[in-house]
Amino acid sequence: MENFVIILGTEKAGTTSLYEYFVNHNQVSASIKKETDYFRNDEVTYSGYLKCFPKSEESKVLFESSPGYLGTSEFTAQKMFDVLGSNAKLIAVVRDPIERLKSSFSFHKSKQYIPKYFDINEYVDICLAHDNGENPTNPFPSDWFLNVLNAARYKFHLTNYYKFFDKNMVHVIDFEELKIDIRTVVLDICNFADLESSYFDEFEFFKSNQTFQVKNGLVHRLGMSVNSTFEPFFRRNPKVKQFIVSKYRSINGDSDYSESKLSEESINKLLEYYYSDYLFVTEILSERGKKISWENFNDR
Repeated sequence: MENFVIILGTEKAGTTSLYEYFVNHNQVSASIKKETDYFRNDEVTYSGYLKCFPKSEESKVLFESSPGYLGTSEFTAQKMFDVLGSNAKLIAVVRDPIERLKSSFSFHKSKQYIPKYFDINEYVDICLAHDNGENPTNPFPSDWFLNVLNAARYKFHLTNYYKFFDKNMVHVIDFEELKIDIRTVVLDICNFADLESSYFDEFEFFKSNQTFQVKNGLVHRLGMSVNSTFEPFFRRNPKVKQFIVSKYRSINGDSDYSESKLSEESINKLLEYYYSDYLFVTEILSERGKKISWENFNDR
């Protein structure tokens, strides 16, 4: 059986950049699409999962990044273990859930899944109501956007993975550390995944999938279609994509857009909602001598 390295998530925590750092590593066979989302399917098999990767007899690991896996742990954790067992090493990048929410909200607006007029405080209330089983009216394309808060319940979701995978097979990274010292985090992943770190000796790190709002929705939908069609090429040639995105942003980026801000009331609701997750991740990282850096929680 092959060996696998899977980035579980979370959404808006640098998972795209991490995937693109490793996509051309000489010991890695990266998935054809960054997000296979394979284990979110109803039926999963080993042979079916292998079809998500290009054929390669020289690679040491098969590598993918599907940030939806973490937030759907109650469905994906056991499926992943049943198919891959101990041959999978998992990476969970966690982020201050309040900052993650703001980034996710802005990102989904940029994709036009959330209307531009929608206020983030109203969004928090709708998501909390949904999480409490109150069945609020859903103004979005699917329930996925109502589960954004729940997807960052790290204690719940990581515990689901720990039921099947040994803790030493699940590597937890704080997004803040990734922002401050990318190279150290990447070398840490190499050590965890048993990959040669020399590949990164002269590597130029970059940031991918940065959110920006757009002027023309029709043009943006066309752009997303082109990106989806040529994703395998863009993933393996990130500098080409960066150049194209920079030009596109200068044409269709909305520099006058003003994002709504979280109220103090909403922040307090979120602090209460996520505080046990903060404590849980703090304990996990402390076991590796790491300190958590979530500014919304550290001063409380």
